[in-house]
Parts: sequence; structure tokens; C-alpha cells
Amino acid sequence: MLFNFVLAGITARRLGELDDTLRPLTYGLRAGGHRAVAFGRRFLPAPAINLIVNHANFTQPDQVRARARAEGGEDVRIGLLCAEDVDGMAARPELWVPLQGLAKAADFIWSNTPTSAFGAALPASRVGVLGYGFQAELLGPRFLPQELRSAGVIVYGEETPRRAELAERLTAAKLPVYFVRPGYFPDYLVTDLLSRAALAVITRNHPLDRAPVVPRLLKAICNGAAVLTETGSVGSFALSACGSLAPYDDLVERCRAALGRGDGAVAGKAALDGLRASGSMVEALGPAIAVAAAGGA
Repeated sequence: MLFNFVLAGITARRLGELDDTLRPLTYGLRAGGHRAVAFGRRFLPAPAINLIVNHANFTQPDQVRARARAEGGEDVRIGLLCAEDVDGMAARPELWVPLQGLAKAADFIWSNTPTSAFGAALPASRVGVLGYGFQAELLGPRFLPQELRSAGVIVYGEETPRRAELAERLTAAKLPVYFVRPGYFPDYLVTDLLSRAALAVITRNHPLDRAPVVPRLLKAICNGAAVLTETGSVGSFALSACGSLAPYDDLVERCRAALGRGDGAVAGKAALDGLRASGSMVEALGPAIAVAAAGGA
């Protein structure tokens, strides 16, 4: 199958933020024998499967269908990739109303988190939850020994008040901390900083958000970082067995303890071994691919 990720109108910053989701999907699809257009600018005709990624640029379902048919023909196939937490968006009308409309225009949905929020818009059989696993192409260029992990604690994720507050708490506790934001830094710099981290901390954007955590976790582990993730933020994903978990309020003390042990290199290797054991991206994407294959039927 040919998967076309439609990124029309996306900004460079948003593309950087989405890279941790799009890169594993692209490599996983290709490793499974499919073709993937990572940066599609237009809809392609069937049998290609078009995935709308930056849904903020597609707010009216009628307009989406009209453009898709103009570019891809009457039998064009449309999927909706929800990189954000769908259930969290359902509580925010300004985000949920246009997303519901797009769901009605789509043949199927790929979501980064389990959800039943779409209800009657699409039956459960047309909503696929994305899985994540090991893929050799995602590995960073180097895995540093402990003595070279000089970056201290890295808070990895988009700039949000909650994540900024955590960085301030770490600074107040006199712990070395860097705030690394995907979309602000080029990827080579992000991978370099993660490889130098004594510990990478990955949290939700807000208390109820889950979606961005698993792709960020995968990125950190593939670059050799020991990881500390907020409890409950990875759900039932296999990657939850990689690294350590702690409640948000306990993250600072857990960071202090980890730096005191000085075992970031060992913990990073253990996280990578756990990722390898969790299965491949090809295996993890199997259920979502099956939904896409049946979505237009």
C-alpha cells in the first residue's frame, strides 16, 4: 500500500514537533513493505491512502472532500492522523468541533491514543491506535559513556506552562537542566543533546494529555537516554516497560536520585534493550494498517 502523509500548509516549527510521530511511522511502513510519502503536498488518487496530518489547516469537511476529489479523483481515500490526545481535545470545543467535522470526512482515523470520543462519527472498527516499537533506522548516531553525559537532566517536549514549571522546579533544586523543544532545534542538535543526557524527562503537555509522550519516549530511548516518564502517560503501550515512571509531583526528587546514582549510561542501555524486546515498528503498526486497508471499504 502507498501511504501519503498530507502536510499542506504546515509550518517548519509544527513539522519539527510532528517529526517524532511521522519518522517512526514512515520507517515502520517502509520496513513492512509499504511505500510512504513523508511530506505530501497534495492528495493522491486511489489506491493511495492519504493521511491528513496537520488538521488545523483543514477545518471544513466539505472543503476537505472537495479538494481531495479535485486532486485525487472521486474515489480518493482519506484518513485522519490525530497526533494529539483525542480525548483531551474533546473537552475543548474550539478544537473538538472542527476535528469532529474532519472525522466525518475521513474513511478512517489513526490516533496516538485509544479513544471512543468520535462516537457515531466513525465506528470503532475504523479507528486504529498507533503502536510504536524498535526500528534500527531510528537509532541515533552514538551512545556515550557516563563520563560524557554532561547535559544533566533534559526536559524534552513542546513549550507548555506545565513543562516550563517543571524546568523551574529542577533549576530551583540546583539540578543541571536543559529544556529541549522539538521544532525549535534542528534534529541533529536534538539527538546530540539526548545522547549527552544523564536523564531525559518526558511529561504530558497538560494533566489529561497522553498523546505526545510515547513518540517522545521512543526518540529519547533511541538516542541512548535514560528516561523518566510521568505515571499514567503511556497507558498500555509496550514502551511503558522502558525506563522509569513517577508521579508529576515526584519528578524532581526522582531526578535528584538518578543524578546521584550516576548510572544514566547503564539505564539508557537497559531502556534500549527493553525497546528491542517490545517488538518492531512493523509489528506495532499491524492493527492500524488493517484499519486503513478496510477503512474505505
